[in-house]
Amino acid sequence: MATHRLPDCLICSGFDHLQTRLVNKHNKQTLEGVHLRVVREFVVRAAPSWNDVMEQLTWWFIKEHEPENSAHSSLAGEAPLSK
Repeated sequence: MATHRLPDCLICSGFDHLQTRLVNKHNKQTLEGVHLRVVREFVVRAAPSWNDVMEQLTWWFIKEHEPENSAHSSLAGEAPLSK
């Protein structure tokens, strides 16, 4: 799989909220924080393509490994990611 820099349209079009959330949650002692600490890379797919009007973005969080004691846990009590 090829690795590419995110398009400028993504960087400056409101994704600062997601970036802020990821940075703020990374070191928290929550299930979300535990999972963020093992993320190796983010993969983003734009549909239909990066060159067309984006109808949908799909994000994959690729982890190095599954964190201990988290396989059957849920994010109960965690706030959902809002727009």
